[in-house]
Amino acid sequence: MLDEMDAMVLAGVAKYSDLAEPREWTHYLYVADEAAARSLAIVVADAGWEIETVYEKPDGNDWVVVAEQRGVVLDKARVRKARTFFERAVSHFEGGNYDGWETTV
Repeated sequence: MLDEMDAMVLAGVAKYSDLAEPREWTHYLYVADEAAARSLAIVVADAGWEIETVYEKPDGNDWVVVAEQRGVVLDKARVRKARTFFERAVSHFEGGNYDGWETTV
């Protein structure tokens, strides 16, 4: 079953563009510290994702890993698989949180 937020985003994209078209797909992951962020980035990159950036949030409370893929055709199965992967990946790190995704329209 597709996550409710994922279903809403996918429907919004479909409203304004053809889902069969390739696009950029960006995901946001949060962890407690830099060491965890760097380790998480390795896990994500090893799974075939490009690491766009790793940085500390301005408030100093979390570190962010931004992962993306380009030329992706989105569908429910791909979105579900990505959410499962990212949620599992962050669960191994203190303060791990998967904050979802965005895509080009």
